Amino acid sequence: KGEVPKDDWEMDPNHIYWNAHVDKANIPTYDYSALLYLNDCHEDFEGGEFEFIDDDVNRVIEPRAGRLLMFTSGPENLHRVRKVTKGTRYVLAMWFTCSEIHQYQDDDQIKSRKVEQQAITLRLENEDLVKTNRVLARTNDRLQKDIESLANSAQQCMNTKNRRSGTRSEDTTRSKEGKEKEMLEDMAIKRRLAAEVEFAKKRLAAAKEAASSSKNSGKIGPKRCFDVESCSQDYQEN
Repeated sequence: KGEVPKDDWEMDPNHIYWNAHVDKANIPTYDYSALLYLNDCHEDFEGGEFEFIDDDVNRVIEPRAGRLLMFTSGPENLHRVRKVTKGTRYVLAMWFTCSEIHQYQDDDQIKSRKVEQQAITLRLENEDLVKTNRVLARTNDRLQKDIESLANSAQQCMNTKNRRSGTRSEDTTRSKEGKEKEMLEDMAIKRRLAAEVEFAKKRLAAAKEAASSSKNSGKIGPKRCFDVESCSQDYQEN
């Protein structure tokens, strides 16, 4: 009973306050310092005057109950407190920071800040998801057009082959050179069909990979879209 509970913000009782110092040199996040005196010098105690140490002359402030002293915490305000020789000096010391990161926060403020950060994170993830869905929609449209184009090409090739088959049945006296030419044309058609099928498979696989990567990460990475130029080059080589 009667004991003041330990306060983490309480000054170290072994602190030698009468040595000259700069507040910001002790705590880099201090920007402004303030002292609110709670009792009177020469009445309640002796000594304890506040002293600014300047090049020309030292400036002394005597503590008076209710007097508020404020100053910047940088090296421009080197100071000290003269040692108390009698009685007890009571003062409320305060330091202020301009850094939002280092400002004092209670539990409710910390929780509120975490909720705000989570809300921002969710909003950004939703925006990325919308962008991913748009990319997938455009990819699906291109794939649908490629499939339709492939189907038309296959139908044209089949029609050409059927016409040639009909011509061969009507004309059985073709020369050996003409038959070899037809065989070469048929082989070219098959190679073209195989190349187009392979091209469509690559684009479809790349689209599935982009969709899978987007679902796992919720973001669009720089290499999650398929390489159309690479596919086109494979197609031309085949």
